[in-house]
Amino acid sequence: MTAKKLMVQGTFTGAGKSFLVALLCRIFREEGYKVAPFKLLNWTGVVHRDEEGREFGYSQVLQTVAAGTKPDYRTNPFTPKTLPGGKLDLLIEGRPIYRGYTFPWTLLKGWTIRRRRIWAKVKEAGKRCFEGLAAEHDIVVIEGSGPSKVLRMGFYTQMIEIANQWVAETFDAPVIIVGKCPQAVPPLLSHLKPEQRERVKGMVLNPFVAPQMLSHLTGEKEELFEKELAAGVEKEVGLKVYGVLPFFEELSKLPPLDPILWGEKPPLGPWEKIISKIAGEARDHLDVEGLLKLAK
Repeated sequence: MTAKKLMVQGTFTGAGKSFLVALLCRIFREEGYKVAPFKLLNWTGVVHRDEEGREFGYSQVLQTVAAGTKPDYRTNPFTPKTLPGGKLDLLIEGRPIYRGYTFPWTLLKGWTIRRRRIWAKVKEAGKRCFEGLAAEHDIVVIEGSGPSKVLRMGFYTQMIEIANQWVAETFDAPVIIVGKCPQAVPPLLSHLKPEQRERVKGMVLNPFVAPQMLSHLTGEKEELFEKELAAGVEKEVGLKVYGVLPFFEELSKLPPLDPILWGEKPPLGPWEKIISKIAGEARDHLDVEGLLKLAK
């Protein structure tokens, strides 16, 4: 593996991981790097089918568009594809290994014997896909799944552990946490093992609208409030704040980027224009140089 790595984990499902990965892919591309996204496990009903018939998460297609590369099944090796009627297709490297799994009974109870074999296949595919991407790119921006850590939820806990902590450890990736509530970070960190906590190098607040609100009320520059609030968060949480992202209206008009259920797909043409525009604005709210130095 030759590429540098940077992993984005979240405080909760819907924290903005997919958006931040797409944003970093775009910004790093503009800095002259060849970039690829990677998400080991994407549980979603919105998938992309490539010319070979492989299906994988559509949010990884959005991220590859942001990175200026072509959709690649290797960016999402394992895709539990949500279907109507409470069923799932399980896809590895875009190909089905099981079809029509009934959720939750079969998923939670029926995997007792099979899931060890399934996870072994997922890990093998994850290593194979990641190593291929890392050999062809300068930076791989990794996205975790769900919240960074989940306790006492059986199968779901195991799934989240593999998608987040196993990936970070296996590929030796520094981690940044994204979320809109800084108070959610210390409890999350307290549940990580010491070696897992050591990998967490910083955080990005998204969206954190307090600086925007204060700027509108006082007429002062937004950046002043961002710096002041970031300093307070760093002191309280004990992590460097690499960005305080505002609310982007263009993003709110799109369908969800990475839904668990099925839904509309953000069209790729308008998406590329939107992420390009947002990337230009977001540079004022991100420590791009610091994030590039953090990638290893």
